[in-house]
Amino acid sequence: MKRPLPIWPAAYVLGYFALVSLVAFVLGGGAPQSVFLLLIGLSVAAGLVVHARVSPRRKPLGRRLSLALVGLSLFLGAGVFGRQSFQIEGFFFYLLAGVAGGVVTHYLVAKIVGPLVIGRAWCGWGCWIWMVFDYLPWQRSPGRKPGLAWIRALHFGLSLGLVVLLVRGFGYDHGFTWSGTDGLWWFLGGCGAYYAAGAGLAWFAKDNRAFCKYLCPVTVFLRAANRAALLRVEGDREACTQCLSCQKICPMDVQVTAFVQAGRRVSDPECIRCQQCVAACPEGNLRLSVGFGSALTGRSRPAG
Repeated sequence: MKRPLPIWPAAYVLGYFALVSLVAFVLGGGAPQSVFLLLIGLSVAAGLVVHARVSPRRKPLGRRLSLALVGLSLFLGAGVFGRQSFQIEGFFFYLLAGVAGGVVTHYLVAKIVGPLVIGRAWCGWGCWIWMVFDYLPWQRSPGRKPGLAWIRALHFGLSLGLVVLLVRGFGYDHGFTWSGTDGLWWFLGGCGAYYAAGAGLAWFAKDNRAFCKYLCPVTVFLRAANRAALLRVEGDREACTQCLSCQKICPMDVQVTAFVQAGRRVSDPECIRCQQCVAACPEGNLRLSVGFGSALTGRSRPAG
């Protein structure tokens, strides 16, 4: 019987958010924002602890707990009741206006700077879009459809172009005060479009993660930073039986075994740190580790 997974990743993620919370407070973000950031860290940490300690069949409970706590708090607390657009268009509106609001903080913490420290943990443990799609019936990825990843970059460019055209070309005023902003409508409209398009893509591809793979514009940020992330999956080449259990379970079609056999930590920019591969490995050979570059950081090293 495999040993339970370690809980240090929960402390690592919580430490990151505690540091971000402190920095936000020192820079004048205010106590509410700092407390909110700390609560996000506690929510993800709670999900990671549950994932580490429950039986293999129940490990999705940890991920879904984190997704519900983080996703709903941001969707309802910051998006709906806070009247801010946390979709990428809202981020662009804030940037063009030079306003450093909660939307900008969110993107920096979770999607631009954050992945350098915690990888694409946002995608695996906090996204309010994936929070819903995780319950669709197509849990096992049928494999990535070639030639479609460019759509995400096109979506990113169209969103940026639309915001620039509205603001610079037509003088549109998005508004940034709680009572005068259009952020709520941009947020709800964007979420509605994402859910509709994502559900359609999932049905077409028979893949819950189709939206993430082919349409999500935020991956332009996430993939870039994820290439240099400190937190990655690794395994020992000598202990790997090449059963491919890790690759069969991976929702993002990462070739985990190839990295292990090459004696490298997993550096695929699509890895979302969901740890499904870690839990699926029958040898208990995979683990999360923190370090620079692709060199192994574990106790053993590949031969040769």
